[in-house]
Amino acid sequence: MIVDWQLAFTSLPFILKGLGITFLVPTISFFFGSFLGLILTEMQATQSKTLSFLARSYISILRGIPSLVWLFLLYFGLPFMGIQLSPFSASIIAFSTMSAAFLAEYFRAAISAVPVDQWDAGYSLGLNHWQVYLKVILPQAFKIVTPSLFNVYIDLFKGSSLVAMITLKDIFQRAKIIGGREHDYITMYITVAAVYWVCCFLIAKIQLITENYFSPDDPKQKDAIDTNQAVI
Repeated sequence: MIVDWQLAFTSLPFILKGLGITFLVPTISFFFGSFLGLILTEMQATQSKTLSFLARSYISILRGIPSLVWLFLLYFGLPFMGIQLSPFSASIIAFSTMSAAFLAEYFRAAISAVPVDQWDAGYSLGLNHWQVYLKVILPQAFKIVTPSLFNVYIDLFKGSSLVAMITLKDIFQRAKIIGGREHDYITMYITVAAVYWVCCFLIAKIQLITENYFSPDDPKQKDAIDTNQAVI
């Protein structure tokens, strides 16, 4: 048989010990990436040509570099500049900075989809720009962008398997360890693929519940944003 089912089941406890890293890296990266993405969104919208140019350049560059290449540049390249990063730190920085480039575009599209009269309504209540932005615009934009946020998180979750390349012991790295020891990589790859699928299936279920709860009242707003999955 191609798959040694006994090895697959007996290896599961060891593999699942890496779930903490597998969830921690994309989760932390997602929150840092969201924060940086909002900053980039504001930089693009500012009247300062310099800030707008820097934001657009950042987004263009980071979206055009493969995740593994960017991870290697940070982990193996920065030591030549005297900056030594642990595998975990390099992973968080790599995925945070890369996801920010995609999230910034989703945020920009979602904010643009909020009717302009919402700004006017906020100003008429005596709110300043940032108060309108935080209390009126962002809550509505969040409802629109929710599907895309989950798509980015799922891509981050799957993409986090790359951390095994810099020896971080996630579920993929642990599967590789057993595959090397037992000389049966196929069984381990199928096993870890099943674990990833189950996790992504559960995340997708949470996404569905969240979308139903936060779904915009106006279907046109939901269609205004491109919900294609980000390639991370």
